[in-house]
Amino acid sequence: MRYKLTCETIYLFLFSVYSFFYVIDQSLFRSYIHPFFILITVIVCLGMAYLFLIRQISYLLIKNLSRKQFAALILTCVIVIAFMIAMMATDRSYVMAFAMLIINADVTSIKKIVKCSFWSTLFPLLVVMTCAKLGIIIKDYILISTSGDRVAHCFGYSYYSSVSYMVLYLEIGYLFLKERNIKWIEILVLSFINYEIYQLTTTRLPFFLFCGVLILDILLIKFDWLNLNNPYLRVFVPLAFPVGCLFTYWCAKNYTPANIFWRTMNILFSSRLSLSHSAIMQYPPKLFGQYIEMQGNSIYSKGHFYFYIDSGFMYSILAYGIIFTALVVFMYSYLFWYSCKKNNKALFIWCLAVLTFTVINNTWIAITYNPMLLCFYTVLKEQKAKKFSLV
Repeated sequence: MRYKLTCETIYLFLFSVYSFFYVIDQSLFRSYIHPFFILITVIVCLGMAYLFLIRQISYLLIKNLSRKQFAALILTCVIVIAFMIAMMATDRSYVMAFAMLIINADVTSIKKIVKCSFWSTLFPLLVVMTCAKLGIIIKDYILISTSGDRVAHCFGYSYYSSVSYMVLYLEIGYLFLKERNIKWIEILVLSFINYEIYQLTTTRLPFFLFCGVLILDILLIKFDWLNLNNPYLRVFVPLAFPVGCLFTYWCAKNYTPANIFWRTMNILFSSRLSLSHSAIMQYPPKLFGQYIEMQGNSIYSKGHFYFYIDSGFMYSILAYGIIFTALVVFMYSYLFWYSCKKNNKALFIWCLAVLTFTVINNTWIAITYNPMLLCFYTVLKEQKAKKFSLV
């Protein structure tokens, strides 16, 4: 028990530190702290590798690996290799840190992971926003309309939607932690925060998505409607992520501005379809990914050529590669299935939110403020000792 507690303490400490600096590194402080953040990334990778090795060696000294444990070890190797290839292809070092944090997450519980994620995202976010308002870093807004009547505040981040989707996951995480214990006053406060962030950042999707999440949370959890442990749900729910991913790619590939339907959908999704279509033409999907040069996600690039892949599914397929994408889709599908199997409505709502958001935004592997992938090994560990059945 002491050994497990030690591993858990090391893991949660490294995860908290990494999450804290990850949120700051995404801001306009990046030019100052990025070299330090790279050093932290290396330390986290080495620390997680050490943690994984001592756990495996200690376990082997006690007993031999069973077939299920051997299969889990093979899966771990596949995850590490896939994330390493994605890191090298995209030149994003934090992808490797994500992999190492994922494979060691079973040393702790889902609740503790979400708590660490919540606080280590909230504190640095408030620091950056405060510095922006005090003028310590560049001005905190960009103009949205030519008339100047709409202003989107970026609060110290280079892209005005950054704050809104971090707040979105903070609010979802808060609902996840409170579950049925949440009070109506807390629901009202969360609704107020959601509305205010929408007014300040002008980002519609996070606003409407959280409204949907809040309604589902009230109906499924607070009022305890619907039992998710249904054989039909357990069969069809795991198909949601692969179908969503393939459908998003199909829409982007078949987009044509000559068709009024596709033109309307493109306007509705803020030109994301046309940009994704251009991305497919320039960067055809590859098994192991590729580096994609994007421009226009910054307040510094106003008036210059814009090319940015917002969709998480599209960026993953084109940049991280088909194998990486299939692996992440499998992990989310497994969590989705587990949420139905255990009638875990909070997990179900979070997975559904990630599925919806990933069609439009690329946050599905950002485990610092969206720690769902960290739940995979905790869930897998629980299922190891049980006979697997899809229904």
